[in-house]
Amino acid sequence: MRQLGHFTRFSACAVPPPSGHSTNPRFIFLREIGSQCLKSFLDTVVIANAKGYTNSPYWGGTLVVDQVVEMAVPLTLPAKFTLAGVGINGGGRLRFRNLGGEPALRIQNVEGYHSGYSVVRDLAIEGASGAEDAGGVRIDNPGGAGNHFFDNVLIDGFAKFGVQGLGDSYSVHFANCIVRDNGTNFHLGANCNTWRLTDCIIQGGKAWGVLIDAPLNDLVISGCRFQGNASGGIRIAADTFGVMVIGNGFAENGGVGISVRSQDAMMQMRALSTRIVGNIMLGAERIVDPWFTGGLPAQPQSTQVAFNASTYIPLDLTDSDERLYVYRAK
Repeated sequence: MRQLGHFTRFSACAVPPPSGHSTNPRFIFLREIGSQCLKSFLDTVVIANAKGYTNSPYWGGTLVVDQVVEMAVPLTLPAKFTLAGVGINGGGRLRFRNLGGEPALRIQNVEGYHSGYSVVRDLAIEGASGAEDAGGVRIDNPGGAGNHFFDNVLIDGFAKFGVQGLGDSYSVHFANCIVRDNGTNFHLGANCNTWRLTDCIIQGGKAWGVLIDAPLNDLVISGCRFQGNASGGIRIAADTFGVMVIGNGFAENGGVGISVRSQDAMMQMRALSTRIVGNIMLGAERIVDPWFTGGLPAQPQSTQVAFNASTYIPLDLTDSDERLYVYRAK
């Protein structure tokens, strides 16, 4: 160990100084510690959280990525910590390659008071050449950690998924983000309850824009633009309750804007109380749901659809109810 100005150097990586020195340890720029030390620094904070060290000089702090950083190892974002960039299309970018199938960024899973409240903002997270088998951001907190926030973040170029939620991760918020050109852009698994996807651009998925394939409840997707996702915009394919799809726009998603598995082959109700309200369907986009495409009678907790707009109006339309537009084939 040796002193280098305001840093203490352990092995090859500088660690910011404790409180009282000229550098604020709770608001650190990556240039101060060196891009090669990004992983070791975050791991230091993760370990401190796991041990309950709230008096760590970096606990509850912010690290600003102010460089383009090439990464060949995955990162873990500490709980109660903010990883920031300098703008969604700015000079702070993390480019991942050769990850061996691992997601680029995971959220720390730690129990008790030290869990949750991880933040990513104003940052680009990119899958570079060599990320063909990788995923982007995985949020899997089997202990039930929640309250994670992503704001003004770009996630693109990952072959498996852009964002994957698994294992009781609740109250996760994506706002003003661009998630594009991934395998499936958002893949939500079991108990991703009270997630919020608002005002995001979700485009260019090799499969779905948003795929829900395990039970969850209280998901709101609002104000987003779904475009160019090969399999479709949104697929609700599990036993869900209260998925709200409100005020979104759909275009060029293979003709399937929203697909809901509201009944299985045995006519058992599955996706319950789905609400599809005030969306715009452009071109050939449709809503596919057995309650409507199969002409099934409404029941308590069946899908409800209202006030959607479609650019396609069939010539033989006799019912003035505009919601029919999005179900009728040419």
